[in-house]
Amino acid sequence: MAAERFIRTTLLPSYAPPPREIPDILSSIRPELARYDAEILRLKTELYTLEQERMQLQMYYDEANALSSPVRLVPPEILAAIFALQQPPTLETDPETGSTENAIAILAQNHLLVLSRVCARWHDIVLGTPALWSNVELHFPLWDETPYEPTDFETLMRVLETVLERGRSIPLSVFVNTGGITSYTPDARTSHCTFPALGVASGFHGPRLDLLELLAVRDRLPSLKAIDISGAVAPGSFSIFRDAPLLKSAKLDCSYDDWGEVPQIPLAQLRSLQLTDSYSDDPESPFPSFSIFPHLPPTIHLTLQITPQMDHEFNDRPTIRATSCDVASLTIELLDRTSSAHDYSTLYKALDSLTLPALTSLRLYSDPHPAPIWWLPSDFLALSRRSSFSTHLQHLDLWHVDIHESELLEALAGLPALEPLAIADWVPDILFGDSLLEALTCVTEDERQRLVPYLTALKVRTVMKFSDMVLLDFLCARLKCGGPFNIELLWLEGYGRELEASFLPGLDELDNFEFSLDPAEYL
Repeated sequence: MAAERFIRTTLLPSYAPPPREIPDILSSIRPELARYDAEILRLKTELYTLEQERMQLQMYYDEANALSSPVRLVPPEILAAIFALQQPPTLETDPETGSTENAIAILAQNHLLVLSRVCARWHDIVLGTPALWSNVELHFPLWDETPYEPTDFETLMRVLETVLERGRSIPLSVFVNTGGITSYTPDARTSHCTFPALGVASGFHGPRLDLLELLAVRDRLPSLKAIDISGAVAPGSFSIFRDAPLLKSAKLDCSYDDWGEVPQIPLAQLRSLQLTDSYSDDPESPFPSFSIFPHLPPTIHLTLQITPQMDHEFNDRPTIRATSCDVASLTIELLDRTSSAHDYSTLYKALDSLTLPALTSLRLYSDPHPAPIWWLPSDFLALSRRSSFSTHLQHLDLWHVDIHESELLEALAGLPALEPLAIADWVPDILFGDSLLEALTCVTEDERQRLVPYLTALKVRTVMKFSDMVLLDFLCARLKCGGPFNIELLWLEGYGRELEASFLPGLDELDNFEFSLDPAEYL
């Protein structure tokens, strides 16, 4: 180019053009600079256009590539199950630190709303999966006796209606945390209930029973299937459940001071009933839950949870009024125990008053573990005679009971109809040993066992202090009756061992039985 040649040939370090030539030089350079500027601008514009086109193409590529990513291949129901594992936020249990805004945020399930903002697909899954909205939490700031601000109440109503609508087609679980607020009900505590969304119902109590109206439950009770109420509630509070034709399961706390009437729930249609009770000061009705027993049908499975009486004068109190109950299945749980003998006097005082003429299954359960329940043979034998267990008791679970061999054999002698049996060793006492196995192996001339002749299953928590060949003889004797027979041995930690080499070939020769040997889980 002319300007370049001019610069290279004339504007050398040793050459200085005369002043009169400089204007001409500048004039000749300006067009070249303008041309360069124009070309640079054109190239920049073209580069910018190319960059934008590449960016758009890259975005399209990334989106197309994302369609084949593993997370895109996860079915919606699997993603929904993963979303369900997201832990909701918690609220401070101190009413002083709670807030209406936080309680409403928990009710709205903000942790799910965060997931819904990731992408359109996740949004549709979160809002379109009723199971994700099955937990409705109402925390204590919503129960505060302080009047709501109008905007707070309107927000609460909108959020509650939205949550109920999103969980419309499946059972809902409503959790009510009153946070100890007692401005409406003296014994306000936390409660819980489960029901189908199209049949919203409340199984909770607390200082705001008018929330039943807030949830518009009275016209939706026909779909109620289960109620689970923790905390003392007067029986009259259950009148709302009288018209619940699908109600099959109920968990009630009977420790209310005025519990003297039968709760107005459809007991005849229940299949499962759990009653939590404790010894009261009323000599006429020391166990309030017993008022329900005569009204229970045989088809119900009853769980009676008893809190021990720690009064040292317990045994001096009047005998409990005799009560008959026709349930076929009963689990008795002893709660909140110490090692005191008063724990057991509470339990056996309850047993002394009961007659169970239709009972086929009895389970004694201890909480907390692993302390066992002490066996009092005279109380059980008296119950067995009163209830004619010899004709109908088929299942006995003593997994949580510390019973000696002689006591067990005495009890089994009066239970000829027994089929499944569960027992346990409690170190240092050994129950499941050679002596017990030999007693259960003895047969009469017609090859029928003298004890529990129809025994079909034995579950044992054991320290493995028995001879394997004696166990094999026991199995052979049981199978001679025609079987089938199932034995499940679970060894305590630190007591596991291998079976003798001669034991397994003996098992191979037997038919129509099941045998398992595994470590015992925590009780």
